[in-house]
Amino acid sequence: MKVKLFLLIAFLSCHGVSALAQDLCPKGKLVYFEYTDTLESGRVFQSYKARQLGNGRVEVAAYDFYDEFDSIMVQGDRQPLDSIQRVINRWIQWFHPEGRRAHDRDTKGRFMAIFDSGDTLLVPRLVWTYGMKDIQQYLEDYCTFQYTQMPLEVLRGAIPKDAFWHDGSKPCYYSPRKGQQARRYKNAAYEFLVFKNAKTGKVMDIWVRTTYDKMYDDIVKSRLDVLSGIYQNETGKAVFGKVNSPEADYYADPGPDIRFRCRYSYDGVLFTDTIDWGFNRIQKVNPPKDAPRGWGGAGALSGPTTWTVRFTNDGLHVEELSTGRNCPTEPAFGKVFNLKKIRGPYWYSSDPWAITFAQPITEGQLSMLSTVQLQEMLQEFDHRHADGSKPTELEQLNMSFIQTYLSRQGAK
Repeated sequence: MKVKLFLLIAFLSCHGVSALAQDLCPKGKLVYFEYTDTLESGRVFQSYKARQLGNGRVEVAAYDFYDEFDSIMVQGDRQPLDSIQRVINRWIQWFHPEGRRAHDRDTKGRFMAIFDSGDTLLVPRLVWTYGMKDIQQYLEDYCTFQYTQMPLEVLRGAIPKDAFWHDGSKPCYYSPRKGQQARRYKNAAYEFLVFKNAKTGKVMDIWVRTTYDKMYDDIVKSRLDVLSGIYQNETGKAVFGKVNSPEADYYADPGPDIRFRCRYSYDGVLFTDTIDWGFNRIQKVNPPKDAPRGWGGAGALSGPTTWTVRFTNDGLHVEELSTGRNCPTEPAFGKVFNLKKIRGPYWYSSDPWAITFAQPITEGQLSMLSTVQLQEMLQEFDHRHADGSKPTELEQLNMSFIQTYLSRQGAK
C-alpha cells in the first residue's frame, strides 16, 4: 500500500545540540519506552508505550483521555522505537535524569526508556516538553494508521433494536430491508452497519453507531472530517479543521474551530453549507503610543467569520459573507474564490481523500461532494494500490458504496 508516514520527528537527531547534551545520549538501540501521567486521584489520563517483542516486532499502545484517544494497541516494525530514540536524543536534556531541565515538583509524568546496551533513562517527574508532545502525536498517528490496516471485526448476533445510528445527515433506526443484508462491523473507534444487496453484494448504505446525546455532535464531526484538510489556490494555502500535517507552509485560517449553521424543524436538523469560524481570534489593531488599554478593540475578540462552502466540479467554492471585526482572512482570498484540496488531515498520509481508509463513509458525507471529488476518491483507491497491494476491508466497503452512490446520482 503506497501510503507514506510523513513523520517530522523521524528527521530529528543529536545534530545541533551541545557537546554536553551529546554526552548524555544513551548508547545502543531503544527497546522499551513508557510515559504515564496521572491525576491527583491516581487515575491514569495519559499512557504511551512502545516495546520490542521477541519476534522482531514492536508493540505500541496509546491512551489519552483529553485527546479522546482510547487505548489502541498495535504491532509494527522498529520504526516507532527508532523515531522515539531520535526525539529523545534531540531533547536529551529534558529526558535525562541528570539533564538540566528534567525534573519538576509540579508534575507527575513518569518517563522511562531502556536501551539494549543496558542504559536506562528514568525520570519520575518529567517536565512537559515539546519532544514529549512529538512522541505522543507520533504514537497516536502510528496506532491510527496501523489500525486502519487491520481486518474489520464482525459483530455477531441480532442488531440491537434500541441502537442509535446516523447516516451523516440524520438519525436512523434499524429495521430489515427487503432484498438487503445488514451486518455490523467494528474498526478502531467506529461501530457501523453495512447494508448489502443480497444478490450482487454491492454496498447500498452505511450507518455509524452513535448515542442519543452525541447524535448531533457525531454528524457535525462526520461533515468536518470530509471538509478537513489543506487547500490551495493561486493566492496561497489554508487549513480547514484539525490537521496533523508535517507541512508548515499553510495559514491557520479557517482553523479547527468550525461550526456548521443548522436549521431546526419537526423533521430534525438540516445542516446548511454555511460555516462560522474564528470565534477566538483577537482583533488586529495598532494603537497609538500611550493609548489606553483596549483602544480600538486591541486585545478584544473579533467575532467569527462566515463563509458558505460548497464542493463543485471546480473544487471547494467559497463565498465570504462577513469577517471578524479588525481581523481579515489570511491569505486574502477575496470574497468569492475556489480552493483545491491538496492533502487530507492525517499526518500519516498525503492523500487528499485518505478519509476513505480511515473511517466508514456515509451517504451524508458523500452528499457534500460533487461528481469530481467522488471520482477522485475512486482514483485514489487505484493509486494507493498501484503496487498490487490489496485494499483493506474498510476500503472495499467504502469503494463499493461510493460506486453505488455515483450510480444513483447518474440515474437521477
